[in-house]
Amino acid sequence: MIVIQPLQIHVWQESAKLKPPGVRPGIHRAIGHALLNFTLKNETTHPITVALNTIEVRAIGHREPIMSLAPKTITLQPLEIAPQQYQLSNRDGYQSADWVEAIVTYQLDGRSATLFSSPVYVQPADVQPTRSLVPSR
Repeated sequence: MIVIQPLQIHVWQESAKLKPPGVRPGIHRAIGHALLNFTLKNETTHPITVALNTIEVRAIGHREPIMSLAPKTITLQPLEIAPQQYQLSNRDGYQSADWVEAIVTYQLDGRSATLFSSPVYVQPADVQPTRSLVPSR
């Protein structure tokens, strides 16, 4: 098995102060979100089972995850290319984390390996994105 698309992470967070339309006050909702993508490929002519032991998002330099999913097992059929996409969320957002990374640890044939995403910057929820620097016509 090989990883043909490296682990990518996309993160965003919503303001805890501004509720979306239709949400009742006092309802706890997820405000921190992450989307993880990677692709696995089975190059053999027999099915293989991959145990995904760790699927998490961590602040750079910290060991404790900000968000995580339960371990899972997937089976890849012969010569299968299997895109993987996981959405994680939490009710705390990214707190004081400026930069985060995704980590996926998997086990295949008794051997473990770890995928790391490139670090990404977390835009504060209460800050509006800056406008494009491209001049308008």
